[in-house]
Amino acid sequence: LKPAEYLAAMQKQYEVRKKFNSIGGLIYSLILYVGIILYMVEVAGYLSPLLQVTGYALTTIWFLYVYFFLSKKVIAKENEHFESIIEQLKKMAGQFKE
Repeated sequence: LKPAEYLAAMQKQYEVRKKFNSIGGLIYSLILYVGIILYMVEVAGYLSPLLQVTGYALTTIWFLYVYFFLSKKVIAKENEHFESIIEQLKKMAGQFKE
């Protein structure tokens, strides 16, 4: 591919990833959270109510932490990486034009 074509493809991929990370990550996290809670309902049915509530609370706190803090850092790092590649491709495209 020519640098300009590769640059256009990379920019399109970057936009797709940004949309997926915003919507897809939330949907994936919610489905995973609901699945774990449903599993815990079945497994923790034999525990005392205090242990059940503690388990649900800890699971909820963990998923909130993962979604609002850890995933944001990973997404920001990925976006930074994409932006770096796009900048380098823009420089290369400028060199080939001259």
